[in-house]
Amino acid sequence: MKEATYEPVLVRRRRRRQVSWLRRITRRPRRFIREHKALSILIAFALLLLILLLIWLWILNNKLDNVPRFDLDLDNRPPDLSGTNILLVGVDDDKGQGSLEELLDREEWSAGVFRSDAMLLVHIDTNFTSAQVFSIPRDSYVDIPENEFCSSPCRSKINAAFSWGGPELMTETVEDLTNMYLDHVVIADFEGFKDITETLGGVLVYIPQEAANPGGLDFLPAGWHKIQGEEALFYVRSRYALPRGDFDRVQRQQNVIRSIVDEAVSFGTLANPIKLTQLVEDITSNVAVDENFTNGALRSFALDVRNLSSSTISFATIPHHGSATISGASVVLVEPKEIRALFRAVTNGDYAAYVEKHRGEIETLPPATEVD
Repeated sequence: MKEATYEPVLVRRRRRRQVSWLRRITRRPRRFIREHKALSILIAFALLLLILLLIWLWILNNKLDNVPRFDLDLDNRPPDLSGTNILLVGVDDDKGQGSLEELLDREEWSAGVFRSDAMLLVHIDTNFTSAQVFSIPRDSYVDIPENEFCSSPCRSKINAAFSWGGPELMTETVEDLTNMYLDHVVIADFEGFKDITETLGGVLVYIPQEAANPGGLDFLPAGWHKIQGEEALFYVRSRYALPRGDFDRVQRQQNVIRSIVDEAVSFGTLANPIKLTQLVEDITSNVAVDENFTNGALRSFALDVRNLSSSTISFATIPHHGSATISGASVVLVEPKEIRALFRAVTNGDYAAYVEKHRGEIETLPPATEVD
């Protein structure tokens, strides 16, 4: 009988001790919050921001998963020297035969579907403190490696390389021309260019007084303007109404890229998560990259180039000898030896000295007010 009456009393005492201990534990945070309201609110706000940041980063990472990748199975490539080299190709489906992603997903490249209207070779130095962007005119008359249209290397406009053999043939052609190892290749659909300019709220360009109606933009008076969407796309694609045709168009493309960089790294963009997220969406929805440009590599690259701006990026066009007509087609004459000498100087960190020595032979991007 004693055993039966003793156990419940012991259990009750133990429970009272546990309840008392729990009360002391829960009372301490409540007392801390009452005594430090401002600090408690600050900590709660910081935790909320951290949660939102993690959610935002998760969303951005998922967007990177949507970027199409393609293989670059190339042999006999140039040596991989200092810095990072990226080939940026702007393409346009003038025949309306499907999206770039659908084309890259096919087992075989469909020749002639996409044309490459813009080609830029971007070199970023080892420390990611400066960069050079070189436009390669689409009509550059070059040697194109063997492919289904050429049983042996043949000469044609460089934009034929992408049309005939897609990213692989284009990469091989550019590496042969420049003797530069391309770390990555980015293919961008021109349609996405409109979305990017709209998300940024427009890009700033100058319409010179002597060309108040440049390339059909007769609705814009002379002076500074922010253009976006169809206006911006028309601006970078026009060439027939420009004094020097494709050479002026190349400078327009460089000029708009310079303006996009300024807008993208501005406080108004970087401090606006909604705008920044939309910008990432615009980019990832309209580009394809090589398989080595993984999500991790893309994130690292974005962090590495965060300090670049238009003031640390130089723009130029590869050396050329003007236009000529060959077999009834208008082409741009280029000399591989001169081009390789340029990129050898770039790799060695002697680009500024090269430009000074070859002033007049290499065309650099002038101030915005001097671009036609």
